[in-house]
Amino acid sequence: LMLYFEPVQQGPFTVKVSSQYGSGSLPYDVAVKPLKVDGAASQLSLAGLASDVEVQIGKVTPTHATAINLEDFPAGQVKALSYLGRVPQLRRAYRWDVESGSLKLQAQAVEPDIRSTAKQTISLGEDRALIALDLQARINRTGVFKFSLPIPEGYDVETVSGKHMSHWNQTSAEEGERVLQLHLNGKTMGQTSFNLSLSGPGLAQRKSYVPPILQLSETNRQTGKLTLVPELGYRLQVKERDAAVQLDPAKAGMKQKNIMLYRILNQKAKLGFDVERVDPWIELERLESVAVRSGMVEVRARFNFTVENAGIREQSFFVPEAAIGVQFTGDALSDAREAT
Repeated sequence: LMLYFEPVQQGPFTVKVSSQYGSGSLPYDVAVKPLKVDGAASQLSLAGLASDVEVQIGKVTPTHATAINLEDFPAGQVKALSYLGRVPQLRRAYRWDVESGSLKLQAQAVEPDIRSTAKQTISLGEDRALIALDLQARINRTGVFKFSLPIPEGYDVETVSGKHMSHWNQTSAEEGERVLQLHLNGKTMGQTSFNLSLSGPGLAQRKSYVPPILQLSETNRQTGKLTLVPELGYRLQVKERDAAVQLDPAKAGMKQKNIMLYRILNQKAKLGFDVERVDPWIELERLESVAVRSGMVEVRARFNFTVENAGIREQSFFVPEAAIGVQFTGDALSDAREAT
């Protein structure tokens, strides 16, 4: 490279040389050598390694170069790179020999640090289970374009919404596992949130149940709460618990009976339950009025039911054989028929 000066230069003056070249995708290795001014009586050469927030400097192998403090490197040289769009941050600094100095270094991508908090509620019925998930994610260090979330076997995605979400789709992994892809509007950093609902098979005749704990594949740490709401007629008994702490639902303001609440400590949390079918417990208050008339006895009866442990879909009554014109009424009554 030959430089020409006009007018002729004497005394101190400055020349700035800028150059760039393609490096390929991260990670990559690169060798750096100093520029040498031909014919110079002496040269003092400093080298600064700078990168933006998405690139980190890995292993550096110096040859005839000595590391110096970052404060000893001219800050203006780094700020002068603002024409690239943003000022990079100085990571390493060296003083090297112009004749034989060199640096071999590794450039690596900065991995995002993702912390998530999930509030998951599973409503367990006989024929169907519903999952409602409120997921908060904090993205640090560098941005991401999408998240992925494994879909539990047997479950279907009902609804998906998100603060920065563009769209979503399902993919299948090689092992047959289905994955929900949450695509964001662009490269996103900071706080974001998602709301999901899924449906799957209920408890039916199961003897055991392992609740799926939904989490992002990219998360570095996930905590949260899991609420289990079994339908009346089912009781869950814990048989396995790992990285989960049971909480008192009443202290959390939950008044519903038969509810179970757990704090999830990390992404390795796992729970397992034995499923027990519970028979309904029925208490009954009966009030009868009997009117005796000529040739007829009219009976009116009021039954006040209190049903616990499990719900009932039907109830039989024994009616005297001579009774005629029997009628039933009630707010919860849908039909009445005579059994043969």
